[in-house]
Amino acid sequence: MGKTKELRGLLDSGGTLLMPDAFDPLSARIIERLGFKAVQCSGYSFALAACWSSEAEFGRERNLAVTARIVDAVNIPVMADGEDGFGDEAAAAGTIRAFLRAGVAGVNIEDQVIANPAARRVIGREAAVGKIKAARVAAQKEGEPDLVINGRTDALVAADNMEQGLGEAIERANRYLQAGADLAFVTGVTTLEQVKLLVKEISGPVSIAAGLPNNIRSFSIAELFEHFIPAIDSLGISLGDAAVLAPWWIKLLHLGRELRQRNIPIIGPGARPYRRSREFAQLAEHLCACAEQRDCHLVQATHRCMFITLLNITGKPDWMVYTYTGRKTLCRMLALARDVRKEHDGAVGWLEAASKGIADVLVDDEFLPPSKASVLTDSAQGMNHEMERNNIDVANLAVDELGLYARPRDCLSLMTMHSAKGREFDAVALIDLHDGRLPDFRATSQEEKDESRRLLYVGITRARKMVMYFTDQSHHRNQPSPFLRRPWLGVVG
Repeated sequence: MGKTKELRGLLDSGGTLLMPDAFDPLSARIIERLGFKAVQCSGYSFALAACWSSEAEFGRERNLAVTARIVDAVNIPVMADGEDGFGDEAAAAGTIRAFLRAGVAGVNIEDQVIANPAARRVIGREAAVGKIKAARVAAQKEGEPDLVINGRTDALVAADNMEQGLGEAIERANRYLQAGADLAFVTGVTTLEQVKLLVKEISGPVSIAAGLPNNIRSFSIAELFEHFIPAIDSLGISLGDAAVLAPWWIKLLHLGRELRQRNIPIIGPGARPYRRSREFAQLAEHLCACAEQRDCHLVQATHRCMFITLLNITGKPDWMVYTYTGRKTLCRMLALARDVRKEHDGAVGWLEAASKGIADVLVDDEFLPPSKASVLTDSAQGMNHEMERNNIDVANLAVDELGLYARPRDCLSLMTMHSAKGREFDAVALIDLHDGRLPDFRATSQEEKDESRRLLYVGITRARKMVMYFTDQSHHRNQPSPFLRRPWLGVVG
């Protein structure tokens, strides 16, 4: 399959396609190695990397040369930045032919006046439409009808007001799609509400630039569910290989509750609808998991939970747990958990029956004194009451849902940046990145501020493939961390 067909297939798949920006062959290869399915070239980034003042001065030939090297460096489709076509309709057609010879799968064509990008002006609608038409005809004549043309409009940022800019951007985007563009790229998008409006009003696929200074301030924690979760799904990353990190645990607690309400399995603060410290909680979770799935690692973990549960109840370690006698008791408990599972599909009924049965087994095998047997049943009742208070639909809560907490590989991890030290994930979302969190509002010395900066570095470097930054703009005082600005990360203007 040719690269143009491959890119078109990715766009037609129905999911969100993430194309990170490459500025040279090495960055493109890193993007490919991280698992992304396509790469986007940027003339602006080319110019910055080569120390030119603008993409206009960088010029077409240098742009083509870097793009060709990027195409040669990777095996995934490459979207070129054709700027404004580098001239009129004839020049735009020539630009398309040149990029096709370089092996690209798609090309951006924009309506911005790139000769003076600081002025943020756009050319007339008809002139822009003419360039899109010329680009499409050129691709067809070159025998590449599947070339993806991304029609970009800067009308939103060029307008005097937001309402006028949105209207003009929508009108131009639809005209470009009618003229032969496959995508409509609207720059200057600052809120999710604008994205939703554009998707609704534009009659075709919509492309935006996410994570730039113009929108990182406004994409809040709520967008975690609409951006991070779909992004890791599109990259084929499991929830167990992803994490959400925050400077403080309290934000994770609130987030955990919301994630739980959205039926997203999590491990971390707010994950459980009951206190993890309840005597029967961890043992019950592991027994539930073993009742649903035969796994030697789960059995070993359940054995450890048995030891810890007895330690918490009796106040002293019982090393007999790890002898032949202890393993026999463990097998009895596992068998009982499966038998109770056959009688009770619901978690509430399972907890009540299993807690009594497990207590009897432990008493019979002399691991638990009879006077302590009620601790497990009382703990199970307490778990059920807490779930009711937390508005959990206990009538429909299944046994396997409790067992999920014993299988962290199936769950999204919620952690503080500090506790994430030494861990790595394929994808990481960094949340609560506010001034006052990073650096902490109590930090007064430079040493304390430097420690906060190192903490952010820890968070960023936990990600193997993808990292996203999120700030909550629900309150005007929630300003992004200064570490997101230049001279540090520079992702906020």
